[in-house]
Order: sequence, then structure tokens, then C-alpha cells
Amino acid sequence: MTIEEIAAPGYPARSRLRSGVNGTIDGNRCQIRAGGGLRPSKRLFEVKLSDSSAIRFHTNGTSIKLEGADGRTAGKRSVGHWEMNPQKSPEFFTVCLFEIGDFDYFLSSPLLTIF
Repeated sequence: MTIEEIAAPGYPARSRLRSGVNGTIDGNRCQIRAGGGLRPSKRLFEVKLSDSSAIRFHTNGTSIKLEGADGRTAGKRSVGHWEMNPQKSPEFFTVCLFEIGDFDYFLSSPLLTIF
């Protein structure tokens, strides 16, 4: 996995992801984009691959659901633990990036950052 144009973890990386950054996952070109908002429908973290498929993260109550490139559920995180098939796939690399970058920030309510 190679991510171009991204800044240091934390706030600088979050601001870059709002406009989108380019990268390569398992040999496929991709664009990584994220957004947050008060409305749950505006909160997203997605990776668009060069073959026009996308990997998306969705909130589902207190858990986070990973939608794979084929449109099916590829994994689920609840209580900080991922349930998925750990294989060499774009979904696996995307989960690694999501966790290392602490990007669940985009999927949580902005009201939680106040308290």
C-alpha cells in the first residue's frame, strides 16, 4: 500500500482526506476520501479503486461495518475488534489504514468531540 499526498496522522491528515488523496492498494490505483458531519448520512470513509468499485465504512449503531469492493459486507468492528477474513485484499489494507490513521473520527458524531 502506498498513500501519496497525505499529511501526518491526526488533524492534518483529516483535512487532506476531506479533499481526497491518491494511492495504490495491492497494485490498484485508488482515491481515498472522507467526510464528517452532523447528519449520519454525511459521514463517510471510502476508497475508490481504479476499476470503479469502492470500499466504504458505515456506522451501524455502536459498530462499524465495512462494505467490500463487491458491495457485500466484508467485515465488522465492535468494541474495538474487527471480525473479517484477514487476507491479502484491498479491504484488509483499507482497514489497516483506517485503524492506523484513527479515521473512525469521520464516522462519529461531531458532538462527541465537544464532550
